[in-house]
Amino acid sequence: RLSQFSAIVASEFRIWFIVGLALAVLLSATVLLFAPFFDVRQIHVRRQDPRVDPEAVQKILSPLFKQRLILVSRTQVQSLLKPHFSDLESVGIEKDYPSTLKVSIILEPVVVEAVLAEPARPSAQSGATLSSSGSPARSEQSDRSGGYTYLTRSGRFVQSPIMLTKTPLERLTITDWSIRPENGTEL
Repeated sequence: RLSQFSAIVASEFRIWFIVGLALAVLLSATVLLFAPFFDVRQIHVRRQDPRVDPEAVQKILSPLFKQRLILVSRTQVQSLLKPHFSDLESVGIEKDYPSTLKVSIILEPVVVEAVLAEPARPSAQSGATLSSSGSPARSEQSDRSGGYTYLTRSGRFVQSPIMLTKTPLERLTITDWSIRPENGTEL
């Protein structure tokens, strides 16, 4: 009788243990999905290219704030970034619980320096070439107020306020017939 009683107790114990374990898993899942403790509160941006402005990226990714960190996916982050970075090569995310999302952005490398040149104009009597304003035309590289212009590996036109590479690149001269390429335009 004692062994029969202990078998019944053991069986009851197993049932209650399984029910308790299932309730603990359900409670943990509920806390992870619905507790504001696991909301995205910080986004850290790691950039491999100076064209990526971390503050602008945080503004672009602002819809992710207050979402559950466990539910944020790389595809979701990439879909938010793609309209703003046409030369986006890859995006990586790392979740640092309880509330920090780390985003790595890799853009296509630049392979050619693009120089925007004015079309040839008739020479003035002094022998200088006149620009559209009537003043002598500037050298192609003398004015960097607009920044530097490049082409990426896939042929996208990109502009940068700073020089992106110390390594000299081949130069491609693009004649500006008043149809300037926009940043991100595929040429």
